[in-house]
Amino acid sequence: MNPTLLGSPVYVGLSSEDVLRQAADAVSLYLVASHPSGNDDADGTTLVISGGATTPLILQHVAAHWQKNWLPTLLLSDERHTQMADERNDDAIRYLLRETPFAHARIVSPPANVDIVTAAKVWAESIASLRLANVALVSMADDGHVAGLFAGCHYESIGDTVVVTRESPKPPLQRISLSNAFLRAIPHRIAVVIGAQKARMLSSINDAAEAPITRLRPTEWFVDDRLARAIR
Repeated sequence: MNPTLLGSPVYVGLSSEDVLRQAADAVSLYLVASHPSGNDDADGTTLVISGGATTPLILQHVAAHWQKNWLPTLLLSDERHTQMADERNDDAIRYLLRETPFAHARIVSPPANVDIVTAAKVWAESIASLRLANVALVSMADDGHVAGLFAGCHYESIGDTVVVTRESPKPPLQRISLSNAFLRAIPHRIAVVIGAQKARMLSSINDAAEAPITRLRPTEWFVDDRLARAIR
């Protein structure tokens, strides 16, 4: 029987690679299920994808095995507000997808060449034109933060969908993120947790009311076997 976290099932992989494959299979399943039948419009379905090291690799796996004649729209869950290309999530994801069928997928992210509030407003306007995402793929950091949402940070809301902060505890200081309310409205919220350094947070997640991952309340968790021991 699978363990649970916050009332949601936890799927356990025997290795990090196994976790990535399992999560990729789940993402593919939900994308296909949410696409309007018979409609080849590339904007027919939207996937929210976080940055970092883990989730882009899962997206790359989804893309490498993609067999449909339509592409999902990729909506970033968050972005570092900087003009340094090597620090931005959208550039990292484009690089990983460059030799896959998703190389031409639309990526919706905030612009880098304007101030943070203007960037957030432009991004919010783009989000408003999208079909509501059916699935979000995020990873949990060792401090429990998810997307660009950190515990204890001050955030300024830009409409109902986007928030900005100028005091991120991890550089760069300025970050733009989808709001927790927007993320919580997505039916399938997949959280991937890999790495021994995350065991302490995972073991206390049911009591960590202020942790952003707790407020997100993932509908499914994918963890490796070592971390699974922390929640049994």
